[in-house]
Amino acid sequence: MKSIKITSMISFLIAFSMLIYAIRGKFGALIITLLILFLLFQKKRRNYVTALDNLYCIFLVMFAVIMNIFRTLTLEYYLIIGYLAASIICVNSNINNYNSLWDFLRRISIFEAFGVYLQWIAPNLYYQIMSLVLPDSVVLSIQKRFLDGYYAGFSREVSYTMFFIVLGLGIYLFYWNERKSNNINMKVKRIAGIIFLFGALFISGKRATLIFFIFSALITQFLKSNDKLKILKYLLIVLIILFVVWNTRFYWLQIPALSRLGDLVEFIEARDLVGVTNGRISIYENAINLWKSNKLIGIGWGNFKYSTSQNVWYAGFDVHNCYLQVLCEIGLIGFIWFCILTFISIIRAIKAVIKSRGKNSINKLAVLSAYIQIFFLLYSFTEPILYEYTDYIIYFVCINISGLIIKEISDKKRWKRVNVEGVYIE
Repeated sequence: MKSIKITSMISFLIAFSMLIYAIRGKFGALIITLLILFLLFQKKRRNYVTALDNLYCIFLVMFAVIMNIFRTLTLEYYLIIGYLAASIICVNSNINNYNSLWDFLRRISIFEAFGVYLQWIAPNLYYQIMSLVLPDSVVLSIQKRFLDGYYAGFSREVSYTMFFIVLGLGIYLFYWNERKSNNINMKVKRIAGIIFLFGALFISGKRATLIFFIFSALITQFLKSNDKLKILKYLLIVLIILFVVWNTRFYWLQIPALSRLGDLVEFIEARDLVGVTNGRISIYENAINLWKSNKLIGIGWGNFKYSTSQNVWYAGFDVHNCYLQVLCEIGLIGFIWFCILTFISIIRAIKAVIKSRGKNSINKLAVLSAYIQIFFLLYSFTEPILYEYTDYIIYFVCINISGLIIKEISDKKRWKRVNVEGVYIE
């Protein structure tokens, strides 16, 4: 009973720390610290950590924690503690730590989507609520972003809210309701949840999030299905929807909440690359120039935002491309290390999906983990999600899960051979 309570508390603390960090980063750091204590003092299972997990742990501790402390231009506890939690999660050996996590995250995603709708329908009430929990400067920032067509929901940054919503969509699509699949009420709730979350994503103003979600869901469905012809059906449906949306754009572009999507349509029609990338080309050029100043070990983890001129519009921003930011901040050495680990981890996630087919519950977990990793890697091209605890912590949870699933399946096959042959030789 004690073990069950600890694992449930770890699930709760992961989800709750994500939510609080999305609202108030420094308060979130306190919850992350508590999470670390639970992770360190739980009872461990031995021989369940793979070489990949160890290398990810070393990577995070070396570059995002130790070197960050000694090289950072502005030392912030709440920016470092999250990476320490992620490194411990990478070498977690108990898959039961995540049993309750997905239900917590599903509820948080609904909560955040409700915040998006409230900001859209009743902005005055929304701002009154947000003023109770956020500093005036942050509320003003949310209002400014709202004028630009962004809906932040119940967080200090719209990207945090959208990541929660994408997680919720994945949970409803690939994981939730596995034990009650024949219950009509549960099916209705599942469909309603998907529609509710997708609607919030659609009006949010985050164009890249919407696009990468669709691609991630299609890729995951392809991996999940034994019948590959089904993916052609899903792809055809998506193409038809896109055709209808594109050819009816004159009508839906009149809706104020969809102004950001309208801007994207205009930029595409004008072939304006700067507009399509939201002006980020100048950020990318600056990142490359800073990398050239120290090609081998970079300028230091998290230092890009402090190394740019205060006169440019993106002062205080991250690169909004994780791969380019990794190259800029930890150089070729760290970049190559990160790319190798990233490539192996996504291959392992796919392998976990394939190996777990026929094992309903564990396969759904493998599929959901693969979906989150695929989305994270795609979204990393346009957002600094490797630098935001709300986003990267769940990515490393999924990396850990994929490894644990493969190890568990391999161990069961090994012991099956022992039972059949009477002996097992390593």
